[in-house]
Amino acid sequence: MSTGQMTDGIGGECDHISEGVIAGSGPYASHYIGLARREGRAGMTLTIMANLEPVAQPRLRHSTRLIYVGQCAQCGGTRMNQFGKRCSGCDGLGVRVKKIPTKSLPDARRAGKKIPHPVIAYRKELVLIAQEARTRWPTLFPIVAPVEFWCRATHARPATITRARREAEPWIDMEGPYRRTSAPDWDNLGKAITDAFEGEMVPVPGDGEVLIGALVADDRYIWRGTVETWTAAPGRPPRVEVRLSWDPAESTPAS
Repeated sequence: MSTGQMTDGIGGECDHISEGVIAGSGPYASHYIGLARREGRAGMTLTIMANLEPVAQPRLRHSTRLIYVGQCAQCGGTRMNQFGKRCSGCDGLGVRVKKIPTKSLPDARRAGKKIPHPVIAYRKELVLIAQEARTRWPTLFPIVAPVEFWCRATHARPATITRARREAEPWIDMEGPYRRTSAPDWDNLGKAITDAFEGEMVPVPGDGEVLIGALVADDRYIWRGTVETWTAAPGRPPRVEVRLSWDPAESTPAS
């Protein structure tokens, strides 16, 4: 851990620097947090960089619709209609089956078990990093003011890039990073981050649940956002870079 004066790469000086590994978190937990003050409307900029593989927030239709898996009480089959409790094998009705969200992975559907979506662990990592920023500057967060959001999501480089793909996508750089034009969508990548920065309720013995990691009181305060998606250069890790810019003079205490 270190503190000092140095540029943050966005035109200002950081009055606090934190670099290191978050205890107890995942394999890509190395991170950087910087706070820069400058003149202008966006008088404060928080910069967060973490070596995490970007994960997109699932669309609502993928997380609310339920599918039915389990064994039919009449024929013993496992093919259950996802729109009702009717077995597609014998057309039987009234059977009891287990329901799981469709955001669970295909293996979960076949095995009848619920597997958490990768975005859950991803958001927890971001919440831990956000909480460190809140601990260092408790009077600044959560932000209750118009916020400018910028993000660069850099995905891990694929092991191989075929010749056919290089010909179809001439912007692919074989020696450096390149702009990513494949799934996941840029807006879902940004949504996962902004949702994480609203914080997460965690149980605390004796205190019930406590909100941690809330950098922005509500994502409705983000009035402008930019998301870039990239693929990493050879030998470089995946990374998520985020900047939140706002005017502290406009911020009001969170209710």
